[in-house]
Amino acid sequence: MRSFWTYALLLLAALAGGAFLWGLVYAVWPLPVPHHKLVKYGALLVAVVVLVLWARRRVTREALGLGGGIESLFVQGLVAFSLTAALLIPLWLFLLEMNARFLDPWMWSLELSYKLAGYLIAALAVATVEELYFRGLLLSRVSGYWLPLTASALFFAGIHFLNPTPDSGLVDQWNGGWLLLANATLDMPEQWLEQLPRLSLLLLIGLGLGLVRLRTGSLAFCIGAHAAMVFSLKSFQFFTYPGPFGPAWLGTDASGGWTGVAWVAILVLGLWHLSPKLGKVP
Repeated sequence: MRSFWTYALLLLAALAGGAFLWGLVYAVWPLPVPHHKLVKYGALLVAVVVLVLWARRRVTREALGLGGGIESLFVQGLVAFSLTAALLIPLWLFLLEMNARFLDPWMWSLELSYKLAGYLIAALAVATVEELYFRGLLLSRVSGYWLPLTASALFFAGIHFLNPTPDSGLVDQWNGGWLLLANATLDMPEQWLEQLPRLSLLLLIGLGLGLVRLRTGSLAFCIGAHAAMVFSLKSFQFFTYPGPFGPAWLGTDASGGWTGVAWVAILVLGLWHLSPKLGKVP
């Protein structure tokens, strides 16, 4: 577990460094994009760069879960992408049937191919970067099972859940990034209660992908499944809009609130049973 906590501490240090960097950039050269988004994603980008450079000679492909040939990794990722995307279709159909979401014919006919291609590229990029860290580096050379699995899921959910609120008063301050992250951390107890379905969903996704990684040893499956989740959710969210008469318990989020949490929980249980068989895919 020593390597796990080493990578975890490096992530926290990189987040702080990334927040400082973007705060400094904003103080010297204000950019026409939301400050809070730069802090979150800029810090993650710095984290990835720092971790890759630090771990370049310390982690092998096999330890990351990328052992084997390119063709085998491609097949594993494709199988995971197809399976995950197909398993999410019933959830989207249920939300449409319950009038929680409605198809947007205008967006569907106008920007279908353009948006789908963009979402696919973005999903693959995000999934690759995040899986290399959360299920690759964090779960390389670990001893035990449930402790590293749970800890990596908590880190994954926490980073995604950390969403600083925009504050125009911090734009010209070199330490504005640090202050935004500090404020977001202080607000988290209240956000836990207000956005408990979203937090639960992130935890379940982290657990499900971690299960696949530890039971199959394949990171390609995690990348494929993660990419399918991002692509499917973003596409559904863009080409539909919230229904005014949907049941309140479904929530207003495109993932369907507690319904989405329940469905993903079923998927995680399915992954628990299917993971050994998935590992046999060439």
